[in-house]
Amino acid sequence: MALHQLQNAALLDHCLDALSADDTLLVLDGGCSVIEQISAPPCPVLILEEASATVASKNLSIDLQVISYDQWVSLVTQHAVQVVWK
Repeated sequence: MALHQLQNAALLDHCLDALSADDTLLVLDGGCSVIEQISAPPCPVLILEEASATVASKNLSIDLQVISYDQWVSLVTQHAVQVVWK
C-alpha cells in the first residue's frame, strides 16, 4: 500500500506501471498537465483542492477525488510507503 505523488508529467507512464489496487495516486503540480491521459487506473486518483480548477476543463475519463491539505497529511500518515515522481 503506497501513496504515489505524481509531480512530473514526463514520469506518468512509469508511475502508472508501478500502481497496484491497494495504492493511491495523488496528482500534483506538473502532473496535472497530463491528468487526462490517465485511464482505468487500478487505484483511487486524487488531486488537491487548489489544483481542481486547473483540471476542471479537461476531458477526464476517471473519477477524480478532490482533497484538502489536511486530507493529504492524513494520507501521508496512513501510507507507510510513499513514492514521489518528480
